[in-house]
Amino acid sequence: MRRTPIAPDFHTFPFVLQACGALHNSLPLARALHAQVVKLGFLIDVFVRNSISSAYCRFGDVDGAKGVFEGSLLRDAVSYNVMIDGLVKAGDIDHGRKLFDEMPFLGVRFDNVALVSVLSTCSQLGKMEKGKEIHEYIERNGIELDPYIGTALVDLYAKCGLVEMAKEVFA
Repeated sequence: MRRTPIAPDFHTFPFVLQACGALHNSLPLARALHAQVVKLGFLIDVFVRNSISSAYCRFGDVDGAKGVFEGSLLRDAVSYNVMIDGLVKAGDIDHGRKLFDEMPFLGVRFDNVALVSVLSTCSQLGKMEKGKEIHEYIERNGIELDPYIGTALVDLYAKCGLVEMAKEVFA
């Protein structure tokens, strides 16, 4: 595109960043794309920022993703999901849980992706009480137990030794 008269726009970079995710060892390319986004002034777009954070997380550069996330004035549920997932996969589970905990205080509604991510974290850490709180939140807010949330709850209860609760969720 840079060699043609067609200029990239807000819609271009998320797709290019997603495509570079399929390439092996393309963190340098993601960084170059990030620099272009900044140069062109597209970093103000939440979809573009989320795509950059996601690319950094995908390549294991959680600090790069944190920089984009923390520099954002506007964060949506996807912004949080990307960071929570990236942090958990990088082993920084406590920081991921803290981000999850701050979401409602900032007016960011949990979506199914965030719920599954944090339930999985609770399961990995054996944090039964926090997992139960999330389950109660799901029930209180009438959130449908889709296969992903249901599986995360079954996994949580089974790993924490509450096999009967796991069976109840499964039923």
